[in-house]
Amino acid sequence: MEIIDNVTLEHILPESIVKWEKYIESNNELIIEGNNVSIEKFAKKIMYRLGNMTLLLPKDNSKLGNESFEIKNKEIFSKSDFLLNKNISKETIWSLKEINKYQKKMAELAKEIW
Repeated sequence: MEIIDNVTLEHILPESIVKWEKYIESNNELIIEGNNVSIEKFAKKIMYRLGNMTLLLPKDNSKLGNESFEIKNKEIFSKSDFLLNKNISKETIWSLKEINKYQKKMAELAKEIW
């Protein structure tokens, strides 16, 4: 196994909130703690969650910038040597459902490793 010590943290859905609207599957997702919220507030609430993060090589991260999930998936995740990204690339959309599923998987993986 090759050890890679130079990786960066990448937001799966972009930090640019403008691009988030199409990832909201229903208005039910815009309810946080019982309150209906704006897309901006929703995005800020989940943007930095573990379930919306992955690891990339610096060259891949700099290529992507604030691209959409679809572009990241096609250009980077599907071609990545990282198993985490190969798993992400199997998804066709990255909404709250996928973020929650991925976050749970990451938590289980962390428990196994540590």
